[in-house]
Amino acid sequence: MTSGRREVSNGNPIADNELIAINIGQETTPGTNWRYSNTTLQVLETVLQRAVGGSVKSFAKKNLLTPLGMKSKFSEDGGSNMFMFAFWDTSCRDLAKLVQLYMQNGKWNNKQILSAEFVNDARTSSSALNQNYGLLWWLNRAGTTKSTSANAQTKIGPRYQSAPLDMFEAVGACGQSAMGFPTQNLIITFMRTKTLFEALGCGNDPQTSALNKIGSRVFELVK
Repeated sequence: MTSGRREVSNGNPIADNELIAINIGQETTPGTNWRYSNTTLQVLETVLQRAVGGSVKSFAKKNLLTPLGMKSKFSEDGGSNMFMFAFWDTSCRDLAKLVQLYMQNGKWNNKQILSAEFVNDARTSSSALNQNYGLLWWLNRAGTTKSTSANAQTKIGPRYQSAPLDMFEAVGACGQSAMGFPTQNLIITFMRTKTLFEALGCGNDPQTSALNKIGSRVFELVK
């Protein structure tokens, strides 16, 4: 999130989002500004394709989804690119498995799925510009924090004052969340019941409001 890439909308299901993300260009010098960026995440598909020597979807299914018994499916755009930042056809139970994997330091059924070193890095502040963000996981540390807003101001202190400092969270659009509370050995997930195209317009609807209220109640219960 310090790439400095320009940002576009939250994704067009019928466009070639990969091509757009790669050609969008720079807005700031890399490493000088923290900004939550879906465009940056989409570029990761090309990076991962080169790293694994093939399809990211096939690699993820073989090395992550299948070992964990997850039934989730990835969505593709009009250019047959896998969406990297959204539109995952999944369930609360599958999200809980992903959180559990990170709570178990990358191990599942006595097999190391992710290296413990990577899991530690993912749950550690990745930039002094926002100490409440690791590697694609939101954290709850005492240092600086910014939100997903493009105009977000830097604040000092945990994102949630009443939540444990070791919690970590995957934040989805419109109130969706998957939270891990290692101290309490607790996982909480909640999702919307919307189709891909319906989800594009969410944000101020009753379901989003209900999920946000659930999130607020969660922190009151676990503090």
